[in-house]
Amino acid sequence: MLFSLSPDEGGWPPYRAEEVDGTLLSDGVVLIESPPAFARGVAVGDTVSVTRDPEGLWAVAGLTRSEHSTLRIMGRHGNTADTPAAIAQAHGCSVCPTPIDIMVTVDVPPEWCPPEWCA
Repeated sequence: MLFSLSPDEGGWPPYRAEEVDGTLLSDGVVLIESPPAFARGVAVGDTVSVTRDPEGLWAVAGLTRSEHSTLRIMGRHGNTADTPAAIAQAHGCSVCPTPIDIMVTVDVPPEWCPPEWCA
């Protein structure tokens, strides 16, 4: 499924649309299966309403929210995102590459955050 993106004054994100993995649950409803790199306000397990055009399915609006969170990690100053990504994986999070080599997305499941941290 596709999310329409609106770059800011600085040109970020550097794309006008983002494709995110999802499963069509019913006509017009998709379950998000991978963490988005640029689309905001959505995470793995959320459902969104979609509309179809010749380019594909486009997200229109969020329907339900999961308890998952999406993190974006970007290496800076010559560093990669490898170390923080490995730490996230070691703690039970899924890490996905993005179109930008030094950036990854992290799906944080609800059980990852201990109650004493999230209270």
